[in-house]
Amino acid sequence: MSALKFLFSTQGRVTRLPFILFVVGLNLILTGSYFLIQTYFPKEDMMRYGLALSIPAFVTFITLWPAFAVTVKRLHDVNWSAFPALGLFIPIVVGIAGTSFISFQNFDTDQFVAAHQKVSWVTSISSYYVYALLLVLSLVKGTKGQNRYGSDPLSKGGGAEAAF
Repeated sequence: MSALKFLFSTQGRVTRLPFILFVVGLNLILTGSYFLIQTYFPKEDMMRYGLALSIPAFVTFITLWPAFAVTVKRLHDVNWSAFPALGLFIPIVVGIAGTSFISFQNFDTDQFVAAHQKVSWVTSISSYYVYALLLVLSLVKGTKGQNRYGSDPLSKGGGAEAAF
């Protein structure tokens, strides 16, 4: 499977190894960039700090479709529909909707902080669905042989190289 098909197509199947490598690699990039920003950008200069924090947000935005596509193919490998992959968007939608709602309210500082904490809490809780889905897809073996989403990627030559 070509890199473009791996990242952008929802057709076909992907085994556990490339799925895990993709998820771990993406998380390392996002966590690493966030850590570097937290470590090296002074929070006193809110303009630069806020601008720097937009980097992980931008990376998250541009990797939404590849994350969705790879997850759909992994779901196909275990013979499940793509529907559970829609849950990847829940934390993002909740975060954006909640933050947008808060931004248009006339809150004093204490009300703003309380509302922001509630949005953060709901976003964190919804993230547990994503973690559970990624864990299940990392542990469950794919369907052996042909299924309704295509042929077994491991039967095309065997080994990890067949999965890519």
